[in-house]
Amino acid sequence: MRSYLFSLLVISFASQAQNAPLSQQANTQKATSDANTVLQQQCNEKHPQADQATLAECVKQLHTEQRTVIGTRYVGLEASGMSGRFHLDKKFIEQSPRTTGDINDLVALLPGVEMLDDAYSIEALTDVRAKQLSISGGQPWQTGFFLDGMNYNSRQDPNAYNRAISSINDVQGSPQTYSINSEIVQSIDVYDNNIPAEYGDFSGGVVSVSSINAFDTEQNSFSLGYRGTQSSWGQYHIIESEDSISDTPIVPVFNKQSYNVMASHQFNQHHGIVISGNYLTSTVSGISLQQNTTKERSSSNVLLKYSQRDTLIDSIDFSVIYAPYQKEEGLKDTLNSNLTINGGGFGTTLNLNHQFDFGDANSKLQFNSSDNSREAPDHYYIWRQATGKDWGQLASSNSEDNPYSLEGGYGSLEKQQQTTSWKNTFTLNSLSTGELYHDIKLGFGIEHEQLDRQRAQDSYKYNSAFIYPVAPTSEPLNCSGYQLDCVEISYYKPLAQLEQELGHAIDPTDGNDIIAYSNNIAVAPQYFQSRVVYSAEDISVDLIKLHGFVTDTIEWGDLSLNLGMRIDYDDVFDNVNIAPRTSFGYDVFSDNSSLLIFGASRYYDAGLLTYKTREAQIPYYIQYRDISGSYLQGWQRSSSDSDFRYRYQNLKTPYNDELVLGWKQSLAQFGQISLKMVARWQQDQLARSGEYYLGSDGYSYIEQDNTAKGTSRRISLAWSGQIANHSLWANTSYSSSKSNFDDYDNSIDDASIDQLVVYEGTTITQAELNNINSTFGNPISVKFGINSRWTDRLNSSISATYTSAYDKAVTTGDYAESSELSNICNECTNNTYALTEYKKESYSPRVLVNLGLNWDLKLSHLHKLNLRADISNVFNTRTYTVSTGGTGIEVGRQFWLAAKYHFN
Repeated sequence: MRSYLFSLLVISFASQAQNAPLSQQANTQKATSDANTVLQQQCNEKHPQADQATLAECVKQLHTEQRTVIGTRYVGLEASGMSGRFHLDKKFIEQSPRTTGDINDLVALLPGVEMLDDAYSIEALTDVRAKQLSISGGQPWQTGFFLDGMNYNSRQDPNAYNRAISSINDVQGSPQTYSINSEIVQSIDVYDNNIPAEYGDFSGGVVSVSSINAFDTEQNSFSLGYRGTQSSWGQYHIIESEDSISDTPIVPVFNKQSYNVMASHQFNQHHGIVISGNYLTSTVSGISLQQNTTKERSSSNVLLKYSQRDTLIDSIDFSVIYAPYQKEEGLKDTLNSNLTINGGGFGTTLNLNHQFDFGDANSKLQFNSSDNSREAPDHYYIWRQATGKDWGQLASSNSEDNPYSLEGGYGSLEKQQQTTSWKNTFTLNSLSTGELYHDIKLGFGIEHEQLDRQRAQDSYKYNSAFIYPVAPTSEPLNCSGYQLDCVEISYYKPLAQLEQELGHAIDPTDGNDIIAYSNNIAVAPQYFQSRVVYSAEDISVDLIKLHGFVTDTIEWGDLSLNLGMRIDYDDVFDNVNIAPRTSFGYDVFSDNSSLLIFGASRYYDAGLLTYKTREAQIPYYIQYRDISGSYLQGWQRSSSDSDFRYRYQNLKTPYNDELVLGWKQSLAQFGQISLKMVARWQQDQLARSGEYYLGSDGYSYIEQDNTAKGTSRRISLAWSGQIANHSLWANTSYSSSKSNFDDYDNSIDDASIDQLVVYEGTTITQAELNNINSTFGNPISVKFGINSRWTDRLNSSISATYTSAYDKAVTTGDYAESSELSNICNECTNNTYALTEYKKESYSPRVLVNLGLNWDLKLSHLHKLNLRADISNVFNTRTYTVSTGGTGIEVGRQFWLAAKYHFN
């Protein structure tokens, strides 16, 4: 028998989380009976007028949401069994401290989950997008996001969350097609290891959200609420370095408000409908070129869901979600640079579930459409500071090393993603073969994704500005009709009038005459010697994905074994990927109080549409122009054009291998504790090959390969328990990561200009910069929380987090001149080029404590008013989002106030 089990482990090395074994049911009969009684009472209180079928469905749902830990009636956040699953129910979601209601705030409280440091910045406080998460060391876009079983990840360059709004060839975005507000959420399941085979297209973790339906609420209910904060309700830390030469940072004036409404109606025991809407708006002021600016941002979350129970089909849920966001922005200290970013999307899901004689069958059909677009000025100008173009002197970063006056934007860019998918899952009835018990689950699905990208007209980025020399007797610059990118000299007074006032012709050898002449110049002549042209384009790419999976949960006495296998195919990488997932559990003392866990899994990344888009993009090209005498000549195409195109061919699909060793221990009335060690190996990750070749079409092709690799290690300790009316939880993690991209000496000669930056004085690619930041991280984190019910009307919730020190590469907000780009323009006399500048900064440890207070005021039998106050950073400590020795603003204590009226 031992050799049989060992061979099963060797055959497959990935795991799927499941519930406690069937063989444990006899030992837990009394505990289960007691739990059933409690759940029955909860359902009777929740649905006082419901029939038996509705009550039975309610009990079944609560059983799914709450796993009874063996040896105690306490229900904790972490699921029992071999899974790396945490379950956040509606009560936890409602009670926990919150800011805007973004569910990622709650997910970040769990072990193995980290909120990226930008979530604590002043910019994040005024933003309307969901904050970024990293699970088990994965990148934020490597997390799988699912709503009611359907994926809502963005495949439009999902690593663009922190992309500067000044990016030329892409738009600031998000790993998720839309943000999910907690008002529409019934429960959240988070997987950080031993992830079930039914989930795919991720290599970090999984966040699975279940939305509310009419049968989760009162038979007839209505609520109307408000939530908000503003700059005057907070405190801030102004951080200035000792050698800072810039102005003191100014706290922006902002007002952030959220309005929500929800109505639910059960027509009878078979039919019900729920409508929920949330509108979030944020208005923030700023300073640009020493002038006040105002930006408006908004986000919507609307859910319409029809539910049907116990008719021809056991359950039907049809939902429509509408969740767009819009951000008005402007490039800092840049003239005429207002732009608008549109994101978010629309989705529909049809979910069918029916119990047959052989088991349970579930079918999901989904369609969603998302936007990631920009409306902006057509062209961008990096003028030299000179008379008439000297507004750059008002910039906060103005210095002798940064003598520019910036103007314009990078043109409008429209990107849309459409996804249609169909998934089917079958859970077969349990069966036994001798002393072995089997629970088999299998499924298959197909998905079609399409991405459209359009730039309606050419967009120019002007660089290498040249100031034309002026003298009273010299021939003035003639722009030859070019009015946008060339300026001729102009005077406050005609020269004849100036000479008449002087009483003589201007003498170029007379100092007084030269001063008078210079003071009379209204606009100094200058022109651009070169520009980068981004051509109009209309791209449409698509992909098809197929998947299938099967899992057999085998139980034999005190042993449990999950054997899972997933097969995926997509036509981006054109690979068939087989991902075995296996986990093993052993009930050490045969009393269901101690569980030893081992797991081995493989997770494949999604084939991102952004790869196909890059292949189809029209490369930029360089134009230059000469000057003959004083006459500016026409634009010509440079012979040193980069003409780079990307090629993603003959690649393997990137994947992560995972090994898990864990222990879960029931402490009876003291709750449950778990210890886990999770190791990940990132294999076949995509990287630039460092070489390029010239194709027959004249383009130089940048090849991608699978040479990038990395490792991550994490040890987590988690505990949850309950004392009287107080639910407590705590966890701590230590993690480390490495990458084979520790040195960044790839050639920049084969990189496109828009992918280059200056980091610590060296010109590198944006991809290399991302790799630098991927090796940084927060090695130690500690999290704690307590939810308390003091009376029937008053409850409170406290969460606290500690994060250790870390390093990060950040932008300085300036441009740095690079003289390493000799191939940019052979014909140009000026071979320097201005690139965005980055530097390495160190950040100190942070400790943050958040508090939430809820008070329910019963107005009558059917009417209730809920008043809520949330305080983030209760003790007004530093968040250390400003690096050591840096200058900036940090958010201190912040108050959020909310009120909600309920009718039911």
